[in-house]
Amino acid sequence: MECVDCHVGEGARWYVKSKLNGVHQLYSVTFGLYDKPIKSPVLNMRPANDTCAHCHWSEKFQGSKLKVFDRYAYDQNNTLRKIRMLMNVGGGNPDTGPVTGIHWHMNLSNQIDFIATDPQRQVIPWVQAKDRNGNLTVYSAANSTLTPEQIASTPKRRMD
Repeated sequence: MECVDCHVGEGARWYVKSKLNGVHQLYSVTFGLYDKPIKSPVLNMRPANDTCAHCHWSEKFQGSKLKVFDRYAYDQNNTLRKIRMLMNVGGGNPDTGPVTGIHWHMNLSNQIDFIATDPQRQVIPWVQAKDRNGNLTVYSAANSTLTPEQIASTPKRRMD
């Protein structure tokens, strides 16, 4: 597998778009014309279903996975510290167990829509989850000042 398989994906349109973006990035880095810090989110990124999902489909994720992260202290010996996380990865195939875990949102039967009130999409006062049966669950931040009219008229983003 090559880098472009995930970072660009299939199709001439996205290949050309990524090459033009690369020229822009090279120019920006050469002349120091990029934002510091680099702004997020990346607004022209190809949807995950077009790239990542070719290899990382929801049925592939099953059960819990132990992840171990090595971190080194800023002391003279660079002391090793291991961080162990048991991640409830879950899965997306009801035949192999409940559709739960961190990839629940990836199941195409489920839809997660949200409203972000800042350009970095870090302040999210409203989320709506729709399951495979059409049941809606709405979450609102306790400190949200959004009115029902604002929620209805504000563009929503779909989590992919």
